[in-house]
Amino acid sequence: MSPDGTYLVFESKRPKLPLDSPQKQGGESFPGVVSNLWRVDRIGTGWSKPTRLPDSVNLAGQSLWKASIAADGTIYFVAIDTKGGKRLYSSRSLNGAYQQAQPLTFSDGTTLDVDPGLARRLVDFTAGTAYAMNAKIEMLIRGVYLISPQGMHVGPEMKERLRAANYHAYDQA
Repeated sequence: MSPDGTYLVFESKRPKLPLDSPQKQGGESFPGVVSNLWRVDRIGTGWSKPTRLPDSVNLAGQSLWKASIAADGTIYFVAIDTKGGKRLYSSRSLNGAYQQAQPLTFSDGTTLDVDPGLARRLVDFTAGTAYAMNAKIEMLIRGVYLISPQGMHVGPEMKERLRAANYHAYDQA
């Protein structure tokens, strides 16, 4: 749902164009159809008919899911390629038109990226747990945090070793 509540973006395996005779095989989704992102607008107490987002957002041959809408209208989502690789993308809205979806710089498709909704829940849970245990949270590098239980000291040498670990890809976010 958009932050202002005026529209909703969702994923669906409905075909891009209406089919003359929709036939499903064994109750499965339409063969060869991947999930795309669609939009409905709030109209009074209901919703408009679904409209498929443009090809600049819906990447050919990839299934899209977990759309999240920022306050500026940018859509963030996960794309799954034909080999099952997951990558995070965003598509900015400029003057009411979505721009070509771009992969996020830290998401290279070679590692298992976490979808944004799950990442948010993990951060909330971890922060709450740290607070409840009177733990210390400190940022090592952008996107990488060290959580130390009360009474545990992590020295500067260990912190530097952790910073030097393979977290550099997340420093680009």
